Amino acid sequence: MTDPVDGLYGQLIFSGWIGDDPRSDQRLAFVYLGTPGGGTTNTSARDGMRWLADELGLNPEPRTVLPRPTADTYLAFADDGWARLYAPNGEYITDPVNQGWRTAAVERREVMLVLTYLPLPPGIDTADHLNSTLAAGELTMALVPVHSGHTTTARS
Repeated sequence: MTDPVDGLYGQLIFSGWIGDDPRSDQRLAFVYLGTPGGGTTNTSARDGMRWLADELGLNPEPRTVLPRPTADTYLAFADDGWARLYAPNGEYITDPVNQGWRTAAVERREVMLVLTYLPLPPGIDTADHLNSTLAAGELTMALVPVHSGHTTTARS
């Protein structure tokens, strides 16, 4: 499990993995955004993540996949290797990623952003949680462009 990151959008779990692109036989980098479960109710997690989906230009309705967000949401990398998911208002959510994930994201110039509407229970792996969330249809997704030439200064 990834430690939560704090920011403007509250406490979030930011996790990346490489999986199969449902549109082809190629590999694709995925970004998981969810809320930690310790004390978060399903209703507040769902409401908060639907609000975040709307802020990022995703369709907040569960079980939706967009070819691109309707707003200027994109992923870039800081000089120190951290991934930054930028919202249209200039705010960003950041977390460290490994070089393999970064390479996959830059090569494809897009990542699949997955927002889950159910909180991640303590002690449960993000992959297991994603599978149960997918089965319940409590998520929304969109392909987000990667600005590979856009690096930012390291975190302070």
